[in-house]
Amino acid sequence: MADQLTQLFKQLAASKNAEQRQRLAAQYVAAGVVAILKQRRLVGEVLLALPKKVAVNSPGTFALAWKDSNLLLLVQPAALMMVDPDQLISLLNHEAMHVIWRHPLRYSTVADQANVKAACDIAVNQYLSQPPAGTATLTDLRQLIRQPVKSGQDSADYLRIIRQNHVDFNGKLKNPGQPLSGNRPQKRQSRPRPGKPKVPGDSHRGWLVEGEEAGRFRLQKTARLQRLLTSAWQKTPAKQRGLVPGMIERQLRSDRHRSRPRWVRQLSLWLGTVPHGTAASRARFNRRQPYRMELPGRITRYVTRLLVFVDNSGSMGDDEIAHLLDQVNFIAQSRSIAVTILPFDAAVHPEGRQELSGGHQVDYRRSGGGGTSFQSVFDYLSRQRVSKESLILIMTDGWGEQVVHDNGYRRLIWLLTTKQNELSVTHPTGRVIVIGGEPNWSN
Repeated sequence: MADQLTQLFKQLAASKNAEQRQRLAAQYVAAGVVAILKQRRLVGEVLLALPKKVAVNSPGTFALAWKDSNLLLLVQPAALMMVDPDQLISLLNHEAMHVIWRHPLRYSTVADQANVKAACDIAVNQYLSQPPAGTATLTDLRQLIRQPVKSGQDSADYLRIIRQNHVDFNGKLKNPGQPLSGNRPQKRQSRPRPGKPKVPGDSHRGWLVEGEEAGRFRLQKTARLQRLLTSAWQKTPAKQRGLVPGMIERQLRSDRHRSRPRWVRQLSLWLGTVPHGTAASRARFNRRQPYRMELPGRITRYVTRLLVFVDNSGSMGDDEIAHLLDQVNFIAQSRSIAVTILPFDAAVHPEGRQELSGGHQVDYRRSGGGGTSFQSVFDYLSRQRVSKESLILIMTDGWGEQVVHDNGYRRLIWLLTTKQNELSVTHPTGRVIVIGGEPNWSN
């Protein structure tokens, strides 16, 4: 197989005809997938099931991109001419790991894609013996912020660290293993050969989906990606599953991905389509000055934080609350949303506050347990001067006062654990979702 890859690479590198180049590129990638199947069966099965398309205008040598509800692997034939067999195997493994972790789905509506790319690359490269050149690694992040960073974390954790430290990977990445500091002399960059454009090895530009498209195919994307991963796991022999790292195995265990309740799907879908201001993006023209290429444009930013108030009154059982928080944990992980959880009864209990992101497990402990006052939630938000644009979720059985003053907080969801709408508030602000009676799936 190594000889076949080398032979195909030489033929591709020497090809002059565009049609021949595209045909050889497809054969070269197919041979790389077969080689991976023999070494890492699970990863190979994922790559085998992933639809591929040779695209001369692809933004990278390889690029995962959405076409309606389908995730495609785009291949740029001209750029592939400069990718030797070892680099090919590295890039294919890298793309497969993004699919296994569902990165293109989880981050399809996150505006700061440059940070997302670095965080996702850092997460998946830890499972590769040789990360692709030009992709961010954990060593890069540690050197840039000059602090220890724990290995084996979720991409959402690395994304939070990058944002908090205002890390800029643009133009600073070197080949993996080389220092990022300026203490050592840099090696002279080799010039690309004439007629062979220098294209990034791995592009994430196809992940971002904006506007109506963000929510239009969300459920179909989730279902199709899940079928692909489930099939890959089932086709992997049991004796080879034991060779899969534990973190990857937990991503693919079939009992983890059973159907979620309808309200979870509804809420997750809605969160991905709620505008929350705009963010600068160099992938868009500046509408005021479209001829100024150095000026960034603006793209819609979607909700990335959710405040959840959990009714801890005596009428809400511990098992019921724990189950609801497990579902919030699922939403936070699947949509890369930072969640703040606060218990309340007759008053909000800040001592029970939890910050949830990246699929961290909920550590539920009851705070309070008296009567229910919905007004205490709105008064707390007002005292803390929380932005009126914040998205608020109140989990409750609905039994409280009849009249509340929302203090201007109108982006609100009432999540009722009863089998019908038993919310005591006569004219509630926001949406009411009734979840009682739906099946309870565990994580």
